[in-house]
Amino acid sequence: MALSPAIQTVIENGNRLFTERVGLLCLWQELAEHFYYERASFTSPMTMGADYASGSFSSDGALYRREMGNLFQPMMRPQDFFSIKALDDARNKDGDARGWLEYATKLQRSVMYSTGAQLYRATVAGDHDFVTFGQGVVEVCAAPDRRNLFYRNWHLRDCAWSQDFKGAVTDIHRNDTSTLSNLVAKFGDKVPEALRKDAEKNPYATAKVRHVVVPSNAYDVGYKVRADQPYVSLWVMPDHGEVLENIPRTYRGYVIPRGLSVDGTQYGASPFTSIVLADGRTSQTIERILLEAGEKAVDPAMVATLDAVRGDIGLYAGGITWIDAEYDERLGEALRPVNSDPSSLPFGQDMAERFAMRQRLGFMLDKISLPETSGKTAYEVRKIVEQQMRSQIPIFGPIEAEYSEPLCSETFAVMRSLGAFPANEIPPSLQGAGVEFSFKSPITDLEGDTLKAKLSEGMEIISAGASFDPTVAKLANPMEIVKDMLRRIGWPESWLNDEKRLAAAVEQMQQEQQAAAMAADVGGAAEVANKAAPMVKALAGAA
Repeated sequence: MALSPAIQTVIENGNRLFTERVGLLCLWQELAEHFYYERASFTSPMTMGADYASGSFSSDGALYRREMGNLFQPMMRPQDFFSIKALDDARNKDGDARGWLEYATKLQRSVMYSTGAQLYRATVAGDHDFVTFGQGVVEVCAAPDRRNLFYRNWHLRDCAWSQDFKGAVTDIHRNDTSTLSNLVAKFGDKVPEALRKDAEKNPYATAKVRHVVVPSNAYDVGYKVRADQPYVSLWVMPDHGEVLENIPRTYRGYVIPRGLSVDGTQYGASPFTSIVLADGRTSQTIERILLEAGEKAVDPAMVATLDAVRGDIGLYAGGITWIDAEYDERLGEALRPVNSDPSSLPFGQDMAERFAMRQRLGFMLDKISLPETSGKTAYEVRKIVEQQMRSQIPIFGPIEAEYSEPLCSETFAVMRSLGAFPANEIPPSLQGAGVEFSFKSPITDLEGDTLKAKLSEGMEIISAGASFDPTVAKLANPMEIVKDMLRRIGWPESWLNDEKRLAAAVEQMQQEQQAAAMAADVGGAAEVANKAAPMVKALAGAA
């Protein structure tokens, strides 16, 4: 299918986006050369087997980037890192609704963490892109059989996007070089006939293609699009003027977490490397000077007297340097090392350590460890935890909002497009309700610790107040406190009795208490009667 004028306009817009960010590629290249060697292919291709770090004298920055990037997965995406809940919190309290939301959460988790999904591989690469460059690109795809999902991370070099007036990503363009065999397997007869014939002879030959995802109202797609299909997926071959795919869909399919926003651009900046790039440059220079100075101190340059030294200078172990027998050494040594002063080496090492520490601070690795709270009061623990939360929010807050939430939302949307979560299985209490995701992260864990500290502190206050006025003890609602705390620590809804069973249990307890009270009354009356019997008998005898 040839390119229509509307599609040609979309392609030209993409070409402009790629052209405008050429200068940004140079910055990303330098960041990669300092902190992420294996990604340093923005401005020139990296051949297979190339020495990634050939121009580097220190690996401190790369080690710190690796340490911070590797923290995102265990801290932000453990297997139970998200839960699905209704937007209207009142619906979440319904037993049937909570049961279905837990079922949907477990189903989505099983899909995301299935063997073929490759979520771990894609998101870890995206984590390191985010740490180094301030953004990453992860695609959520439906498998060819439309029964499963898989995830892919894409090089920033190949991606460009635009944003709307709210700062949200709109058009996404991704250049790709695909083998002809893969193109034919994916698009079949839509691939030009000449390329299909080439694929039979040379299946590993490549061709350039571009994937574009734009809002469906951005151009005239040539067909009617439903209201629940806000995006259009285009696969085109710009060099051949062919359209391989032009379909609407209910999901975008791309997750693009971005760091600090830079005025006037749709691209983010890393909260880590944007601070320590200058320190990284200086650290490399210091390490180069120290290496040279150390080599000079251990293996100094030599000064030889002309015509006094015969032959080569043997500076290797066991080597011999022949000196002319007629040379008079009172004129000076025929062979001597160049004087050098290694006393400044410790100062240089101190400078190197200082810049390494500044890079570590720039990567915020000092904010990760949890402070010691043993032996502290509940109030002191709460204040320590609150301070830790404030220091970690700049690290993990953007990740949750920019990365975890879009990743889960796109996955949910793709799963629904494949037939998961059918409407007839959703309980009536959730019909028509939107869903959102809550996340388990260091921040929420610290919030839970703060809540526990507040509960302990509050109970101490209530206990003290009850010593003056017993009615103060009735301020707390134990049932709601316990239910809320159990749900916060992750108890599934099936472990809790619903309202009907709870009401029945309360009624049974009340009946048992009434029966016990009646038995106590009857027993007390019988005891009084037994004690009074001798007196009654004596009075009767006296009469």
